[in-house]
Amino acid sequence: MGSPFFIISGSNITILHDKKDVGRDVSNALILSDESGDLGWKLDQPNRDGGSSRYFVIAACLGANGDHMKFGKVVRKLWEAKGWTSKNEKKWIDLKEGARSDFCILASKMLSQNRETAKLFVSVIKKELIPLHIRDHFHLIYAMAFSRSVYEEISRYRNVSLCPDNLNAGTGSKGLIENITRRDVWLQGNGSTTIDQIHRSKPLEDGLAFCDYIAGAVWNHYEEGRSDAFSRLSGHMHVHEMWGRRRDPGTGEDNPYLKLA
Repeated sequence: MGSPFFIISGSNITILHDKKDVGRDVSNALILSDESGDLGWKLDQPNRDGGSSRYFVIAACLGANGDHMKFGKVVRKLWEAKGWTSKNEKKWIDLKEGARSDFCILASKMLSQNRETAKLFVSVIKKELIPLHIRDHFHLIYAMAFSRSVYEEISRYRNVSLCPDNLNAGTGSKGLIENITRRDVWLQGNGSTTIDQIHRSKPLEDGLAFCDYIAGAVWNHYEEGRSDAFSRLSGHMHVHEMWGRRRDPGTGEDNPYLKLA
């Protein structure tokens, strides 16, 4: 490793330890996340016919330097285009095919224009592969899957805030997702990122809806084989199959995905 580089901006000094870090975003990011699939373990009967979903999907949408707001703007544009005026939230499951198609168009355009600052990371959990001794600890499963999908990217930044959906704010989960993520970033990713967790607030609601739509599109693909939306968006996603494999966006190339030690 060569001598460090220094970037001076006002009173701020950033130390870059390698030439490849020049131009890299090393400042701030916020990650919104939501999920699709149920928490049940009735895997001996068909889903929605006495049984549980076979897949659980977590979508993490990372926006750097304020670009997390662009996820919400996509949702607001969709509402404007469809003429929706209801004050009630519209989940992916509520959207008709036309609205889903419009969302894919809007989301793809935004993501194409902001490839370096608006990124999608998706963790897919095939519940049948989860070891039996872990199944009673779903908040831990959520935190592990979330972290393993994003820790390498988080390691690039100085500060990252996490805003997960309320699912991960239940009993016994306080601080879990941020601490699991710290563990992976600091020990696996060799990063020094400051990581905290924030509570969802009104300005972030539309962005969380965006995450719900992404998670729903991926879940439809894995659970039901309904792949229209997934096919249109998958080129923008980093997809990680927990206890499985990982696929790079665009190329579709599979690489071995290491399980947690």
